[in-house]
Amino acid sequence: MIDSIMVAEGNTYHDNISRVLLRNKDEHVRAYIRIPNNFDYYKSNTNASVD
Repeated sequence: MIDSIMVAEGNTYHDNISRVLLRNKDEHVRAYIRIPNNFDYYKSNTNASVD
């Protein structure tokens, strides 16, 4: 079992800077959204599927 997940968060240290970091998967993580590795924000994703 994987004990941590990579997340993107804004204002992580109350300094108004966004970061990508590892978080432990514990009771403090209430939900998460999985974004596919091939996701491209700038292109239309017409073949998106929900797992």
